[in-house]
Amino acid sequence: MANTSSLQLSEKKSGLVLAGTYTIFNQGDETARSVFPSFRLDRFQWSGEAQNLGAGEQFTWSLNQIIPLEQLCLSVSPECPVALPVHGHYLVKIHKHYQDLNGYAFEVPDILELNLNGKSQTPLNLRLQISTEDQKNFAASYNLKNPFEERISFAIQLHLPKEMRLESSIPPVEVPSEGELQGSFQFENVKGLPGSEYIRVLSAEWAYQGKRSGQWAYNAFKIQRKSPARHWSLDQTFWAWWSWSLFLGLILMWIFWIRPLRRLPK
Repeated sequence: MANTSSLQLSEKKSGLVLAGTYTIFNQGDETARSVFPSFRLDRFQWSGEAQNLGAGEQFTWSLNQIIPLEQLCLSVSPECPVALPVHGHYLVKIHKHYQDLNGYAFEVPDILELNLNGKSQTPLNLRLQISTEDQKNFAASYNLKNPFEERISFAIQLHLPKEMRLESSIPPVEVPSEGELQGSFQFENVKGLPGSEYIRVLSAEWAYQGKRSGQWAYNAFKIQRKSPARHWSLDQTFWAWWSWSLFLGLILMWIFWIRPLRRLPK
């Protein structure tokens, strides 16, 4: 599922306004059912009305949503591990939902970047890698460097499709100036299909010089199929038993015939 967006943030006395359009394209070769986007910005959440999209079709959702100030991360809380200013660079967490013709539901994570009186930000050199332990257990490792001239508190989050369950999370981490941070998340495949490819997204958010900032990275990972168990054919089974019988016969012949003959006096 591809998408385009014209969403923008603007400011008003009671909070922010998220307005514009968001379009999803069905790039597949079959009908996708119950297609809709869901958005999360700090504590604010919104979901579009579900639509059925045939192959090659698209639908555009229009938004004009007020986000009250109390739903923004202006103070530290479990939902907002780092206090963030109103102005700056926003990361809107998106999930694209849809179902295939068999009713199997998918949920693809994505990030939309929006600015509110912000400025171009210094990149973190944020990197994300994956290691596969088996078909069920995975690890996501990340690396970031603090390029600023002061200690920064970062909120690090991993965003996964609904087929996965996050087993570990981390509290806000403080990184000194020019310091580097490495860490990892453990997550579990709950109902992901073998052979299917999934997206995961890592986001980092922080405050610097009175502005909020954010950066994200993503990559795809595939759930490997189990190697099929090897079954012998009838011919292979026959020759295996024949070889084993021959080997066993030679041993018995050595024990009960050749060995006693060698012990007879000459």
